[in-house]
Amino acid sequence: MDEQPLSGIRILEWSLFHNGPAAGAMLGDLGAEVIKIEHPVEGDATRGIATISGAPAFLPGGRTTMFEGANRNKKGITLNLQSEEGREVAYRLVAKCDVFATNFRRSVAQRVGMDYATLSRHNPKLIYAITLGWGGLGPDSDQRVFDQLVQARSGLMWATGDRDLPEPQMVQGAVVDQMGATMFAYGILAALLARERYGIGQEVEASLLGSALHLQAVNVNTVAWQGRATPRHSRTRARNPMDNHYRCRDEKWLRLAEIQSDRFWKEFCEALEAPHLATEPRFATM
Repeated sequence: MDEQPLSGIRILEWSLFHNGPAAGAMLGDLGAEVIKIEHPVEGDATRGIATISGAPAFLPGGRTTMFEGANRNKKGITLNLQSEEGREVAYRLVAKCDVFATNFRRSVAQRVGMDYATLSRHNPKLIYAITLGWGGLGPDSDQRVFDQLVQARSGLMWATGDRDLPEPQMVQGAVVDQMGATMFAYGILAALLARERYGIGQEVEASLLGSALHLQAVNVNTVAWQGRATPRHSRTRARNPMDNHYRCRDEKWLRLAEIQSDRFWKEFCEALEAPHLATEPRFATM
């Protein structure tokens, strides 16, 4: 097998649900050896998720779609980190790893001796990576958080949906968890590069809220620089007919995405087999 970018990098992962585990899966895609710690009895909670938004999530053999998707490429070990024996095994692993990654709250990590101050004593060049809900500062920094709450608080639920719909809309599919995992992996990669260049280990922090704001960078920058929010999309009031979606006669939907409608209007009309519309005065400009 050919060498991959992260071949030779070993990651010890202690995380649940999707945000943390998906980052480990992506780093495994790049060739890292990822060892996942699970509780001996409870395991990762996604092993028991029977439905997602009402749809069945189980696969043959008792597996689940959510667990399998976020835990590919991994080895596994069960440890009771509340016991001295379990922690000692974890510490021996940490001494031989490049990265320790977790999405447990800092208070939980400290309680079981899996915080940065403790683990760095076993491996001074360790990259300790933690992803949190609301970030590491502020009164909510140690609160449990799930994708849905971050969609609401970050404004993503209001940015989604039609302008004429008088209620927020949630995006299905744990998109903030996935974006958070991407930013988490991004931070870990930067820390690995820093260690290669400067020979240092460090603590890396990511957050779901920060990731959701990054996902909406254009909207956030509009508010920050112009003092106004970007309006939600509106099918009925869209100024550009070539940047909209339409229900067709067969009840399927067609999405057009050309922001330079005036430039390509003639070709568009020809594609519709309606070339006469290209010279129709009512449609002369957007």
